[in-house]
Amino acid sequence: MAERFRYPLAKMGVDDLELAEQIGEQYLNILPTKTTLIPYAQEMLDELTGKKYPLTIISNGFVEVQYKKLRSSGIEHYFRHVVLSEAAQALKPDKKIFEYAMKLNNASSADECVMIGDSYHADIVGAQNAGIDQVYLFNLPDRRPENYRATYQVNGLNEIIPLLGL
Repeated sequence: MAERFRYPLAKMGVDDLELAEQIGEQYLNILPTKTTLIPYAQEMLDELTGKKYPLTIISNGFVEVQYKKLRSSGIEHYFRHVVLSEAAQALKPDKKIFEYAMKLNNASSADECVMIGDSYHADIVGAQNAGIDQVYLFNLPDRRPENYRATYQVNGLNEIIPLLGL
């Protein structure tokens, strides 16, 4: 486990395996306890699953964290699949992880999919790489890159259902 945390520390000039192990253990223990959903998440999930859309999470996160977070947040049941980089053997923004998710959902083409994400580089560019339309959620305006482009842009999840015409 420490090796996955060691590299980011080394980039900051700290090459301490013991510290990496401590940080990694604390991270994996604390992160799943952060269960507050962003505004309108519950309503959007209810609406989309009510319309029978298969929802899939695509994440570069760790297996041991992602499932705990979904369970403790009470939203695990909304998602047909959770695609993690470990299973797909690719990290966002690599199009392979998106193609893996499309295959799991029996999507015959990228036209059948929409990626909703708040990380421009990982989510939006990744979906663009796979030919998937994107909804860029600006929930952190200070992270908005210059010259960004996305199929759609929203300031909150409450704007997604009307935007998609659902």
